[in-house]
Amino acid sequence: MMNRYLKILLSVSHKNFQDFVADRVNFFTYFFTIVLYNALNIIFLKVVFSYIPVINGWSFYELLFIFGYFTIVTGLFYMLFSWCLWFPNSYIIRGKLDLIRQYPINPLFYITVLELGNSIMEINSVVLGIAVLTYSWFKLCLNFDVFIFFKLIISLTGSFLLISSYFLFFSAVSFKIKSTAFMGTPFMEIVQFSQYPVSIYAHWLRFVLIYIIPVSFIAFFPSASILRAGHYGVFHLITLLVGLGLFYFSVKFWFYNLRRYESVGN
Repeated sequence: MMNRYLKILLSVSHKNFQDFVADRVNFFTYFFTIVLYNALNIIFLKVVFSYIPVINGWSFYELLFIFGYFTIVTGLFYMLFSWCLWFPNSYIIRGKLDLIRQYPINPLFYITVLELGNSIMEINSVVLGIAVLTYSWFKLCLNFDVFIFFKLIISLTGSFLLISSYFLFFSAVSFKIKSTAFMGTPFMEIVQFSQYPVSIYAHWLRFVLIYIIPVSFIAFFPSASILRAGHYGVFHLITLLVGLGLFYFSVKFWFYNLRRYESVGN
């Protein structure tokens, strides 16, 4: 069974990536768009800190570290689950899901693999995020050993599962709503709050970002567990537990709604 799924993964991904790279204009445009977008974010941080050396106790390189971490996590999300953003229109309204349901394969796995070729360029975001995080790591003179490496991997895994679970949940809701408007799109703006220290926000907003919509666990808390282990030391484990729990729930919810899905008739 595993060999079968692996063959499908390699075959479909290879073809989709070849199709994408074949359009060189699109290939390089996408690459430079990612670089420019992230460069502008770094410039924005630099300009802010040129006027305010420290924001509520957090330095420029600490925020740069969080930004790099956030870029890695969102890059991984866009690479594997960005299809959630256009799932209602592409798969439900246009009836593509009806065809996929006829295949003798896990539909969630197949859709993820099918779309991977269209979003593989997000690997650039991941690489850029690693570069920014590494640069800020050295600037902050942080220690690095096997324990910290595994702590970082645990944190990134939990963060990736957490952000992916939100959008899987929203795509599952679209089974019932059947609308071209994806309710998770505005949520991307809320996710942006995660790349800044939660302590800079008003008390009511902190409560929302930690307990109601825990997006602060996507980047801030796991990053802080490395930057300031004395105060946030266990948050890498909390992030992993929250991520695993919500991802498991979202996958179950996705298949629950799929089983009750009624075709739009295309």
